[in-house]
Amino acid sequence: CWVNRFQWLSGVAAAARAGGRQKDAEVVFACMDDWISSNPLPVEKLEGTGSTLWYHPWGPLQAGIRMKHWMLVLHVLWDSPALTGERFGRYVRSIRQHGVWLSRVSTKLWKDANHNHFIMEMEGLFNAGLFPWLRESAAMQKAAVHNLIRCVRKQVLPDGVHMERSPAYHNGCIQWLAL
Repeated sequence: CWVNRFQWLSGVAAAARAGGRQKDAEVVFACMDDWISSNPLPVEKLEGTGSTLWYHPWGPLQAGIRMKHWMLVLHVLWDSPALTGERFGRYVRSIRQHGVWLSRVSTKLWKDANHNHFIMEMEGLFNAGLFPWLRESAAMQKAAVHNLIRCVRKQVLPDGVHMERSPAYHNGCIQWLAL
């Protein structure tokens, strides 16, 4: 799961930027390129619930977390010569696929908005919706905000604590909801 979530890549991108070495930025983008070419969208599962994808590279939780970190990478390395037009086009297509995936699969999996995974998945959808090159951007943002509001209503207790009453989950949910 950890590799497919790419939580590590935004830190590597920041180091590449700080060091000013194009070869480091090239490695960051090569990781994204390799993932995209090795993990095509499982279109046959778009109409499913996603429940069989827990450890799959396209598992909804993995996809949501990945979107957050890919968007951070693109922000940090936006002006890098390693971000070629060809790569950028590939990322636009993949980010669109992630947005479509999350908007269809996550909402079926968490119909009641009663799980912290749904918060992370909607955070990923919101991040994908920030990509202005997608015609679905506004719809993705709107759906994500709508579902995040549902999550707050369902998962946050009257005293402001997350329903799992765990400090770790509570802190995580605060961060995820803060986007």
